[in-house]
Amino acid sequence: MIIAKYILKKILTSNFIILSSFISLFFIISLVDNLNLKTNFFYVILISLLDSLSLIIIVPEVIFLFCCLCFCVLLKFSNELLIIRHYLDKKIILFFFILFILFYFLANFSKSQIDESIDQTKYSLLSENLDNFVKNKVVVTESNNDKIIYELSDIDIKGKNIGSIKIHNFKNNYFKSTLSSDNIEYNESIITLYSPTLITSKNITKVHGKYSYNLKFLTRILYSNDEILYLNNYKYVNYSYNSIVKILNFTILLITLSMVFISKKILKNNLITFVYTLLCLILIIYNFMINFINVQFFGILFISLGIFINLTIFLYFYIDD
Repeated sequence: MIIAKYILKKILTSNFIILSSFISLFFIISLVDNLNLKTNFFYVILISLLDSLSLIIIVPEVIFLFCCLCFCVLLKFSNELLIIRHYLDKKIILFFFILFILFYFLANFSKSQIDESIDQTKYSLLSENLDNFVKNKVVVTESNNDKIIYELSDIDIKGKNIGSIKIHNFKNNYFKSTLSSDNIEYNESIITLYSPTLITSKNITKVHGKYSYNLKFLTRILYSNDEILYLNNYKYVNYSYNSIVKILNFTILLITLSMVFISKKILKNNLITFVYTLLCLILIIYNFMINFINVQFFGILFISLGIFINLTIFLYFYIDD
């Protein structure tokens, strides 16, 4: 029981050291990047801290790898890991790691919601000085052979007003028409144009009435610091088969990393520790890359291969240990 508590304490310490180190590193990088913001320096610090948390959420696999490595280093050089492995079954040690894997699993599972909440908090802080916002934006959306380009000008976030808008319609990359108006209303996802000007390749006419366009993620678009945005890059959270497979692969990967760094083989010498760390890093890079592949066509082959490799390495260390 005393050894179990000691292991739990060491894992907690390793996570604290690595998370603090990465947050500090990302904070410094973000702070340097945010120094040009025209707002209170206290807000710059808060925004930089939020940016560092956003970066942490992107790479939980890397964070966990260094946590496992830190745990190994803390115990290995004092020979405590050898003593623990002698008196304590590897299943118990792995169980303690799984408790922390649950935390990383939840962070990865709700990555989109966390990231969006962080963005909204940043926008609220930045709203203290609206000069930081990009007031002219271009939004591009594509569907099949249709492309629509929205030009938003003189965006006033505080007054909830868009000065003018031009909506360009293309079909098979050929220009069809443009609607232009400076009388606009909008809500969370719909832009309404009143008495717009219709421009085609043949003539220019004034149209009476109103035209409504459904523009998803409009609030996020208006608050974004990007001048050009591609709407197809914005996605609703959809826990489909694709997401479930990737989350399963992520969980297996973290369990595999845990097994590698508590194996008895890693106790032999520092060279083996280095080789195993390099192997795990390559494994993480591969698993990180397949996060951007959909489970279809060749995508399912790469993801299935990732799951197979992770399971194979885990079983090798578990059985051979």
